[in-house]
Amino acid sequence: MEPTQRSALARLLNGLKREQHDYRPSLEVFPALNIEKLAADMGLATAGAERGTREEPAADGIALDDVENRIIERVEAEKNAAHGLLLDELRTYKERLSSLDFEGRFATIRQAAPRGRERIPR
Repeated sequence: MEPTQRSALARLLNGLKREQHDYRPSLEVFPALNIEKLAADMGLATAGAERGTREEPAADGIALDDVENRIIERVEAEKNAAHGLLLDELRTYKERLSSLDFEGRFATIRQAAPRGRERIPR
């Protein structure tokens, strides 16, 4: 029972060390995908080794195989998630800008400006 507990503990520690997202830490608006993490999550190295021993996919194949399609789907899903995040952020900025009511404030300033000029001693 001792080896199983260590194994479970090792798995838990490895799980805690893994990054929780598929992006490299960055201050960029659209951070770059962490390719190594995506490849590990999708098991591409193992699948590639297994398929390589079976000579898959065929060298003369034109159509994409299932692994290539999975990769494309995953990258597209990440792209769509980033696009959704962008739209949410743009909505937030639009709401913030509209709540500032610049036009109303400018109108108040324009109305107050002539009265302010009259009060300035000459």
